Amino acid sequence: MRPFLLLGLFVSMVLAGCSGDDVINSQKEDQSKIDPNSPAVLTEDGYGIHFLTTISNYFARDLGTFVYRGASLNGTWEHEYDNDDRLFKSTYYENYPKRILKEIIYSNYSSDNLEMDIRVKTNYYSYWFTTTYNQNFRLVLHGDFSADRLIRDHGDGHLSFDELTQDGFVTKMGDFTGSGSKLWTTNYEYDEEGNATKYYTTYHQYYIEDASVDYSYTSFGDPYSYYFHNELGAFSEVKYHYRQDKTLEKLEETFDWGDGDAGTKLVIFNESEALESELIKYEDGSTFSKAFESDMIIEKYYRPGDILRKVIRYRVSENHIWCEQVEYYDEEGNLEYTEFYNQNGDLVETIYE
Repeated sequence: MRPFLLLGLFVSMVLAGCSGDDVINSQKEDQSKIDPNSPAVLTEDGYGIHFLTTISNYFARDLGTFVYRGASLNGTWEHEYDNDDRLFKSTYYENYPKRILKEIIYSNYSSDNLEMDIRVKTNYYSYWFTTTYNQNFRLVLHGDFSADRLIRDHGDGHLSFDELTQDGFVTKMGDFTGSGSKLWTTNYEYDEEGNATKYYTTYHQYYIEDASVDYSYTSFGDPYSYYFHNELGAFSEVKYHYRQDKTLEKLEETFDWGDGDAGTKLVIFNESEALESELIKYEDGSTFSKAFESDMIIEKYYRPGDILRKVIRYRVSENHIWCEQVEYYDEEGNLEYTEFYNQNGDLVETIYE
C-alpha cells in the first residue's frame, strides 16, 4: 500500500465577538495546552468545542502530494463573514513562501446554521504555473456547533469527527461508505506546537495492511522528516532541506515498496518551490530521471548499466500537460521507434528507425 492520502479542506462559523478581520495562526495560537491523551467527551449535544478549532487543525495540512503527504504546514488563516455574520470565505496562507494554499467558500446554510455547503480550492505550485484542485462537501454540526461530519459530494460516504482533544484537535477520524458502513479510522497525535507528529489507520472492512506515518519539524514549523511504514515491511523515509529564506530546496528519500521496488530518490526544487528535477536509483541498478523545463517535462528510463530504455516527452500548453512523444530503445540503448500523440492522447504517428 502506498502512503494513504489525507484530503484537505477548512470550514468555520462565526464565534461570539468575532469580526471580519479575524486571523488565526494555526501553528502558534494557544497550543501549549494540547494533550493528545486527554480527549474531549462527546455528549448528546456534542463536544462543547466550536468547530473553528477542529476544522482549522484538521485541514491546515498537505492535501496528499508526494512532497509532504499529510504533514502540518506552517501557515495562517484569514476569515471573511457575510452580512449575517456567517462565514463567507476562509483563506489559508503558506508562510514560506507567502502565498495562498487554500480558499474555502461557504454557502447554502440551513435555517439553524448547523449545516452548510463548502467548496475547497487547494492551490499547487509544483509546476511553473499554479494548478487548483476543487472539492465539495456538506458540513454537518452538532447542536453546540462542534464538528460532526463531512458528507462527500454526491453523498458517496462521509468523514466523521470521532474524537477530539480538549482543545478541539482531531485524534480520531472515521471514513464511511454511502450505505453507512465504516471502512477505517485514522488516528492522530501532535507535538506541543500543534503539528501532526503521527497518524495511523485502523481498518474495519476490506482489509488493507495497517500503516502509520511519523513526522518531525524544523524550528520554523515546516516538515523536517517523514517516515511511512506498514505491517508488511514497506517503508518510505524522507528528509527535507531548506534554503536560508526557509523555502524548500530538496528532498531525499529512501524507500522499499516490495517486489523489487526499492531505492533512493532525490527531488530538487527551484526558488519558487516548483519542481526542477527528479532522480530515482533502484536497487537493481536501473534509474529514472525527470527534468522540468518551461514548456516540457522529460522522463528518461534506464536499464542497469545506464542503458537507455525509454524517453517520454510531455508538452505543457496553457496549463495543460499532455504526452507528446514516446521513444523506445533496444537492449543496447539504440532507438527503435518513436510514437507521436496529439493533445487528446490519440496516437497519430509511429516512426521506426
